[in-house]
Amino acid sequence: MFTIIIPTWNNLEFLKLCVHSIRTYSDFEHEIIIHVNGGSDGTLEWVKSEGIKFSHTDKNVGICIAVNHLVTLASHDWVLYLNDDMVACPGWDTAFAKAIETADTDLALFFSTLIQADIGKSPYIIKQDFGSSPENFDEPRLMKEYLKDKRGDAEGAASQPTLFHKKWWSIVGGYSVEFSPGMSSDDDLLMKFWVIGCRHYRVVGASRFYHFSCKSTGRIRHNMGGRIFAMKWGITQKEFFQKYLASLNKNSASNATAASCLPNPFPRTTLKGKFRRAGYGLFHDYPLGDIEAWDGAAGVSTWKGDADAANEASAAPAPSPHGKQSWLILSHAYNMDGRAASQTITDKIPHLLEHGIRPIIVSGILGYKEPVLEHHQVLPALAVGLRFDLRHFLKNRLSSHLLYRLALLAVTLLTFPLYLLEKLIIPIETTWSWAISAYLVSRRIIRSEHPALVYSTGGAYAAHIAGFWLSKRFGIPWIAEIHDPMVIASTGKPSIREKFSMWLEKKICTRADIVWWFTEKAMERAQQRHPQLGERGHFVLPGVDDPGLKRTPYRRQQHFVISHFGSLSETRNLRAFLEALGKLIGRDTTRAARVRLHIFGGSLDPVSAEAIEAFPYPEVIENFGRLEADPITGESGRTQVLQRMNAADCLLLLHGTEAFSEEYIPSKFYEYLWTQRPILGLIHRNPQLTGLLHEFNHRSVEELDIDDVAQALEELYQLWSEDRLGDNHSITPYTTKNAVDTIVGWTDRMLSSRSACKVR
Repeated sequence: MFTIIIPTWNNLEFLKLCVHSIRTYSDFEHEIIIHVNGGSDGTLEWVKSEGIKFSHTDKNVGICIAVNHLVTLASHDWVLYLNDDMVACPGWDTAFAKAIETADTDLALFFSTLIQADIGKSPYIIKQDFGSSPENFDEPRLMKEYLKDKRGDAEGAASQPTLFHKKWWSIVGGYSVEFSPGMSSDDDLLMKFWVIGCRHYRVVGASRFYHFSCKSTGRIRHNMGGRIFAMKWGITQKEFFQKYLASLNKNSASNATAASCLPNPFPRTTLKGKFRRAGYGLFHDYPLGDIEAWDGAAGVSTWKGDADAANEASAAPAPSPHGKQSWLILSHAYNMDGRAASQTITDKIPHLLEHGIRPIIVSGILGYKEPVLEHHQVLPALAVGLRFDLRHFLKNRLSSHLLYRLALLAVTLLTFPLYLLEKLIIPIETTWSWAISAYLVSRRIIRSEHPALVYSTGGAYAAHIAGFWLSKRFGIPWIAEIHDPMVIASTGKPSIREKFSMWLEKKICTRADIVWWFTEKAMERAQQRHPQLGERGHFVLPGVDDPGLKRTPYRRQQHFVISHFGSLSETRNLRAFLEALGKLIGRDTTRAARVRLHIFGGSLDPVSAEAIEAFPYPEVIENFGRLEADPITGESGRTQVLQRMNAADCLLLLHGTEAFSEEYIPSKFYEYLWTQRPILGLIHRNPQLTGLLHEFNHRSVEELDIDDVAQALEELYQLWSEDRLGDNHSITPYTTKNAVDTIVGWTDRMLSSRSACKVR
């Protein structure tokens, strides 16, 4: 009786349920035609096995093209366009048949009444929750309760699925390709039907479908449908619905008023529409820019149907969900030797490649450019970030200190007025304006290479700002990796920088498809601040892979060497430890000749510098600073650090004493584990880190308890003296590979879920 057309894109389990419901709950025999967009989840094979009429393209051609093609294959005059995430309820088709009989023309559009868990602002959708996926779908209860909410027909309204006569579909040209891949194509279709004289738009109360209500975000770049509509018709979608469609509902007082205000039933441009048309036309490239950004040749694909089934039987299996994907990775600090913010993402790249993922990297200029991967290095857009990046860039590339100072002076003089202005007006993170440059470069990448997602990472917030902008602008999936806690509880009035961090964290927790932190406490507190995060929030221990450095079996040397690696600050400093070390040596001053504290990292913070200056045994302390790449041996700074770690008798882990220490684990901890050397952790209110240390039989003490720290040092010193301070021979399971496997697993499920939703 009807031809039912269903475009689908890697949504097999929903599609099976949809087809099952049509076959089970229809009163008439209907023709079903499915267009398989791409199909990497077994959809094509299933459709063939079910004997369903189909067409197939080897890529996703979008809703507009797919539906227009399916209509040309329809055998019946009346065609129902159905989304694959909808379930038919009994009597749906009988109700439509009666609606057609009561109409005096076939120039009409009929729609079903949807049942959804979330109805948004639509008055034509029934709110009932029968499940969010095939796995938890409560079909028996739906069959009992789908008519519980009594609804009559609604004139002058629109919904989905859509029933139309294919003659009129052909006359108006179906879905307009300028709305490809499909956002707002429905509203444009309603307007086209109105323009040719249609005045029958009816939501049929007794024709009901349950809709799993997937978000219309998908895995592709979206067109700006509302703007294209205004440019095309000179009237906004909202105005068309309120002034024209609403006028057909004679039973509503407000809609009757709308009808009486119409000077003419034919649409008229509005002042708002004219202004928007002018603005969009003047400052944007709609619709051509949107179409090109999505797919400039969407229809150029391999089109096949039933006749080609035999030829496809021997085709190679479809790639895995993450096969041949491109991920756009945003990281200000990338490929920077010895920097934790860089190491966390740089070390993931080989494992992403193993998963079949092609990284496209956008970074700052501080690190080294990838020789093989696609890597875009960009400067910050404004003066403060520009001076910061250039200062580090010049220092790493100018061997002459004089040349470096002269070059930095020139940069400072050239940027000073703008630098001062930015500091006064936008006193937030130094490198925030890198987000502007990263966004502009990423915009071109998305339009030309269509990555599957955006991955923002790093200590700097700039990557997350750019990730948010790109997600909002293009509708592209966004995953965010947050290294350090962004918001710390404070009793005082928050600064502008703190307010900005709060704003950005809220945007991440609201919009990102997946967000993960590096500690459980950081994730829990973010979820408390932002309940909307829900199950999209995770934590993963970043870990470190086996460095591959040939370990030297431990041998007791002349000195009891305690080594600290990593940055220091006023809240993560050596003062408490040096006080405890002083107590250890003070019990027997001859120990000063046998104990050494080796310090590796950047500049000393003021608190540590003062504590070292006051330390009564200066010969004990040796400050080696940051170990950079050695041009003579070719060893990287990181390799040298690992060698020094392996040579230490005890590794000192300073955690810090500020509030965010409860949500933070120093990245050096994971490298420490690979050395199998004893670790002394000075920990501040972090049960997770304490538990990890104890898991490998290392020591942890409260950082501010000087006596406990001194006692732990005493025990370690005695073990060293007795030559019993050997390796623990424990292999850490906390590796970058395991972290990447976990992240890719989350991402695969997220992308599959999004692709299961209609791409509209």
